[in-house]
Amino acid sequence: MAVTSGTYNFQFPSSVELITDAYERIGIVPDLQTGTQIFSAQRALNFVLQSWINRGFNLWSLQINMMGLVAYQGSYTLPPYTSDVLEVAIRKSIITTFNGEAAAVPALNLPGNPDNAFPENGVYGGIPNIQSAPDGYISYKINEPYMVTLLGVQSNVSQDYTLAFECSDDDFATVTQLIAPVKTFYPKGVPVWAEVPSPMFSKRYRVRETGGATLNIQILLFNNMINDTYVNRVSRSEWVSYPNKNQVRNPNSYWIDRKPSSTVLTLWPVPDNTGLYNNLFFTRVVMPEDIGSMLNNAQIPSRFLEPLTAGLAYQLALKNPKLVTPDKRQELKMYYAEEFGYASKQDVENVPLRIYPENIRGD
Repeated sequence: MAVTSGTYNFQFPSSVELITDAYERIGIVPDLQTGTQIFSAQRALNFVLQSWINRGFNLWSLQINMMGLVAYQGSYTLPPYTSDVLEVAIRKSIITTFNGEAAAVPALNLPGNPDNAFPENGVYGGIPNIQSAPDGYISYKINEPYMVTLLGVQSNVSQDYTLAFECSDDDFATVTQLIAPVKTFYPKGVPVWAEVPSPMFSKRYRVRETGGATLNIQILLFNNMINDTYVNRVSRSEWVSYPNKNQVRNPNSYWIDRKPSSTVLTLWPVPDNTGLYNNLFFTRVVMPEDIGSMLNNAQIPSRFLEPLTAGLAYQLALKNPKLVTPDKRQELKMYYAEEFGYASKQDVENVPLRIYPENIRGD
């Protein structure tokens, strides 16, 4: 009977293990590796990872994000480390007007009122929900079960919150977590959106701070009925050709300005003020993280470990021309290209290609 380890620990080797293996491939065994060579290899490892952005995107580098739209604002700086954008949609949802009662903990600094966090018919009364102690919550009790699919939080101050979104049917004696807390920056007066992965019907919902901040909230949006409208990408030249860059209407196109330190998305036409709770729903290509400490793991799936090590071995061969012959360098280069090609071909969505007539959706 076969005996196996039952472990999968090699999915996450440290960067020092990758460097050791790469040096062994060019004939430098661990005992002969100097501190200078280790630091040089660490730098080369970062170069290899960064170069993969130019070889096309990988599925593990994609991230779906949402960003609140601002009336009459056409350009939006995307989250840090965005290399490019693949798809963009304007997401609309139905703002909920509850028939129920609001509650807030801890006690409020007057004139705060938890009811103010839920604008009636989408109209904000101007009085925020300001709490007097950290790690409070704002909850709402609904008369009939209701499903929330999209959470919007509009802060009254620019600060970080670590919010958990929870629901319950027994006044939170038992709690179901709908959105796990993640430390996020909330700019003043701009809704920050989060999609509920597994929505469910419930009579009570709450937003709870878990990171030590004191809640100072203008609006909570418990929305549903999501509707996404695809927006087409245009070139810089096409955007420049538009006669009125500030035309106000529902956006139908965008262009991407990939600056050295940021990526800016510009919509055309610019959003109007009829959909204050609309947002930008997009897929972005995120740059890989640095290796950092020698004990860190590379931010890649295990199927890319061999291409990464092969690429590092080739870079180290270029750095040590006296130890590696030209033929060996060429062999390492070809092997790296072959292994990266194999991994890239597998890192795709295996779905059939569907081509529809232009009016199939009734647009």
